Amino acid sequence: MKKIDWDLVQIWVLTLTIPVMIIIGALLPTVFANYR
Repeated sequence: MKKIDWDLVQIWVLTLTIPVMIIIGALLPTVFANYR
């Protein structure tokens, strides 16, 4: 069982979270506009 490199995990989480947030931020207004 390999020891988890938490520094690497944090870097991955950060690099993956930023694009996801951008995508969600871009999609939410259009979703709300469609439901109105």
